[in-house]
Parts: sequence; C-alpha cells; structure tokens
Amino acid sequence: ERGLVTGFIDALVAYDDELWVLDYKSDSLAGDPVRTAVEHVQAHYKHQHRLYALAAHRLRGARRLGGMLFAFVRYGVTAVLPIDDAHLADWSRWLATVRTDAEART
Repeated sequence: ERGLVTGFIDALVAYDDELWVLDYKSDSLAGDPVRTAVEHVQAHYKHQHRLYALAAHRLRGARRLGGMLFAFVRYGVTAVLPIDDAHLADWSRWLATVRTDAEART
C-alpha cells in the first residue's frame, strides 16, 4: 500500500489524565453524518489516523493517549476513535514495515 500523507495535527487536547488528538475536517458526509462519520474516517483517513496517533504518543508526557477526535465542521459531528496500547503496538509495527519497504526501494 503506497500513498502520501500531508498535514498537521490541528490540536492536542488534555482532558483529565488523557491526551486526545483533534483534527478538523470539512468533508461532505453521505447519509446521516452521526452514523457515517466514523466509517468515513476509517475509509479515508486510516494512515493519517495512525501517524497522528503515533506522533501524539511520543508527545504525550505522563498522560495516556486517549484517542482521536475527527470534528466534521459542516455538521457539528465529531467521530471519536479511542486508542489503546494494542493499537499503538500494531501501528508501530506497521510503520516499521513501511520504513523497511521504503528503504528497500531506494
């Protein structure tokens, strides 16, 4: 799977002992936005989700990484995607594989 991800984390939100990544989206959502927001994120922002989570994990300090908040501003809907240690471990392995594959191509 090849691709390019560009962008910036819009905000890091500290809530109690957790850190959440907030990303604003202006996409159009099909159907009922409340029901389709999470599906849209999973279909269109899988790599961004992983990379932002890994970056925030490194910046989190003593806080636990709670997850990702994708706020769809046209609808006032936020897709909440919690993240646990198993996700971070899987995504770290995924990123290592991506790096290895990229280095093999050069």
